[in-house]
Amino acid sequence: MNTKHWITSPVEMDGASAEFCRELTLDKKVERAEILVSARGVYALYVNGKRQLQHGILTPGFTSYLNHTQFQRYDVTAQLKQKNRISIVGAPGWAVGYIGHKDTHHEWADHISVIARLDVEYEDGTTLVVNTDET
Repeated sequence: MNTKHWITSPVEMDGASAEFCRELTLDKKVERAEILVSARGVYALYVNGKRQLQHGILTPGFTSYLNHTQFQRYDVTAQLKQKNRISIVGAPGWAVGYIGHKDTHHEWADHISVIARLDVEYEDGTTLVVNTDET
């Protein structure tokens, strides 16, 4: 995934989730679209209010964050409209939350973070790439 901008919850969440949203207007007819997503913690992806579940509910799954970060790819072609709302709800999971018998937390990260890239291919052959960023 060639996106490089992780977005992070602004404060300590004390075990709560954080929602990251993006409004997006598409001005052409979509041929194909997919979203690549990952998190430091766990996440749920929503497109126009519909949860995307093709990879299970505790995504990205247990990860050794020192070595790599798993990501998932979602085909969202059918969910996109002219006006869209993409939302990623992040929760502490293994990276930020309590894990294992040591009763410790923040093993790999201090804050919930998510990263995503939306790739849209329009019917006319042009493309749009939207990465997570400070907005």
